[in-house]
Amino acid sequence: MKSDTHVEDLGWKVLRQRQGSLEKLLLQAIRTRHEADGWVHLLDLALGSGRHVLEVVRSLPELNITATLKDADAANLQAGRQLANQLGLTRLDFAVGDAFDEDELGSLEPAPNVVLAAGIYELAADSSRVLHSLRGLAKGMHPGGLLVYTDQPHHPRLEMIGRVAVPRGESPWVMRRRTPEELEALLHQASFSPLTSEVDEEGLFTVGLAQLPG
Repeated sequence: MKSDTHVEDLGWKVLRQRQGSLEKLLLQAIRTRHEADGWVHLLDLALGSGRHVLEVVRSLPELNITATLKDADAANLQAGRQLANQLGLTRLDFAVGDAFDEDELGSLEPAPNVVLAAGIYELAADSSRVLHSLRGLAKGMHPGGLLVYTDQPHHPRLEMIGRVAVPRGESPWVMRRRTPEELEALLHQASFSPLTSEVDEEGLFTVGLAQLPG
């Protein structure tokens, strides 16, 4: 049996690999759509700490980039605003949003041509919620838009997470492991075409890129 220290070290290692893949594919998506459209409007469905997406935007000052950064937690949005100010970033809008609301995502304004869905679909045990999200994006995104998404086919501490990550007043939460093939099937149902994906050496995380028809 692997020790807790080994599992913890492994976790940090693959998280760094995931982060590298996420930044790589997000940069690729932004550059690709900027070349095609002459502009980029980026939507982040679940901002979280915000550092990864804000650092990517800061690294591309020569491009015409605007962004809408959403999260269900207002505290995350406030932290994102503070970090954006520290980094000297403007042309950003912060808004509370539901990453699984098909109607909300289907009426996005302005329509994004790059969307980041990082660390969000793993939280939905019911695949129909993921499909609602993807269908909403398919309606609300600019034609030819690119989606950068993450998946988690495996985790070495699923039982522990399920016991400690319990929302107030709810049952223990169980992370939804989805094979890449299962998530790609959902993407196809929502009219997205998976283009490429990267996985860490332990097979814990997947970062993918998909596109809407132009």
